[in-house]
Amino acid sequence: MSGYGLFQPSVLGMRSQTHNLNQIGTNVANINTGGYRRSDIHFETLVSKTLFGQSDTGGVKPKAYNRFDIQGQLIGTPNPLDVAIVGDGFLMVRPDLTVDGDIFYTRDGSLQVNTVEGETDSITADDGSTQTVDKGFLADKHGYFVQGYKRNDDGTFPTNGTASPMRVDTYAFSDMGQATTTMNLDINLDAADNVSSTARHFGFGIYDSLYTPRMIDLNFKRIGADNSWRMTLDADNLTSYEVTPAPSFAHTIGGVNLAHFNSSEIVDGQSRSTITEINPTTGIGVTGTFDNLIPGDTVTITDSSNNNGTYTVTHIIEDGAKIAVAETLVDEQDASGTTITGETLGTSLAFDSNGILNSDKTLALTLNWSDGATNTTSIDMSRMTQYAGQFQSRTFHQSGYGKSDMEGVKFDDKNQGIIVGMFADGTEREIYRVPLAIFNNPNGLDTTNGMFTQTTESGEPRIATTESSAAFLLRSGTHELSNVNMEQEFTRMIFAQTAYNMSATTFKTIDEMTVTARDLKA
Repeated sequence: MSGYGLFQPSVLGMRSQTHNLNQIGTNVANINTGGYRRSDIHFETLVSKTLFGQSDTGGVKPKAYNRFDIQGQLIGTPNPLDVAIVGDGFLMVRPDLTVDGDIFYTRDGSLQVNTVEGETDSITADDGSTQTVDKGFLADKHGYFVQGYKRNDDGTFPTNGTASPMRVDTYAFSDMGQATTTMNLDINLDAADNVSSTARHFGFGIYDSLYTPRMIDLNFKRIGADNSWRMTLDADNLTSYEVTPAPSFAHTIGGVNLAHFNSSEIVDGQSRSTITEINPTTGIGVTGTFDNLIPGDTVTITDSSNNNGTYTVTHIIEDGAKIAVAETLVDEQDASGTTITGETLGTSLAFDSNGILNSDKTLALTLNWSDGATNTTSIDMSRMTQYAGQFQSRTFHQSGYGKSDMEGVKFDDKNQGIIVGMFADGTEREIYRVPLAIFNNPNGLDTTNGMFTQTTESGEPRIATTESSAAFLLRSGTHELSNVNMEQEFTRMIFAQTAYNMSATTFKTIDEMTVTARDLKA
């Protein structure tokens, strides 16, 4: 080794520790930076090449090791758009609104709503005029647009595919609505009511296929001492309707198990019913029951020209009321019109001795409105009871909502990464779901301006949501800071300082030795 080569190990030692101290300083400086990921400096022997082969006398060099896969510190924030990744994965962001350009990855979930120059929309104001408004999109602190999945029309979210920027301004979902498809009715009917008691009423609202609100009134009237009630339905602007039990419900008439189907239309204020379920078995007497009849009422059954055999009436509906089969039909039906005379009142709702509903617990309801709108929905009445005490509506829920402007957005409180819109009508609606990019080797990512980019070492990302993966959660109202551990950094700093001083002492000693060697020539 030449004389100058004597200085190489100590010089490289000082340079390596300088690099180490620089990285420690960078880590410490970013301890409160959202989404920052620390790097640690390790060292390896610098192998030199000579004419006589390799040698390990070349000194030392630093090597950075990324710690991108270690969870950062979490703190709560009042910002409803702050979200922290708990577990694996990175948010995907793009510098523009395209879905095929550059893509970056970040752990910093401090988000905001940004507008883009030239991105506008036209809306109709309350006075009928047309106004131009700016579109707003969910973005990170760099102004890059966060990628997400928009909700499907059926209320679900995609679990794969290309994510896109998420528009979240006031008018982004002004045309959004949802027709009522399910209803849950929890009512107690007073067991003390009798046939002479006034009917009980319960009104509620639903939304039709045009997202227009509709009011429906249910009327409950005690019709017998055997825990039986009649339920009728009233609604304005209703032209026709169908009511059937749920598909899984059936009962037996004439020894044959039948599903219930029936339709009705309103003509001049009267209900005209159509029988659509036919018993193909001939020679069997037919029994069944009708509700909402009084003694002497006439029921006429008329067949179509190509039908013959036995006919079964399952329901008759008047003004929207479901009337269960409960009374005996006289005569077996043939292919000609037959008139049957009702004898006594039947039942619509029946309860057992404990006050529990034991008749149809779910009704399928199809409504056709005068403006062409429709509803296809079901009513779950399984929680209805008949207990002594007052008539009481305990809970009612329906799944529809109308058009409304959005007043704000937030992340859901179940940590599922779902963005919820808060609308002017008081409803909260799921509008987007945020997927994450998960890498097999996240430590192989490159850092670019506080964000990360894919490399060969990191591999291709796998796109996942909380629905498709259990590897992460997205905690709302939370901000992830860096994963820097201050105690560890100061410990490394002390070691680095000691190593630097020792290398400097070595350098100084070698310098003194060379001076002595030089003076020997004198």
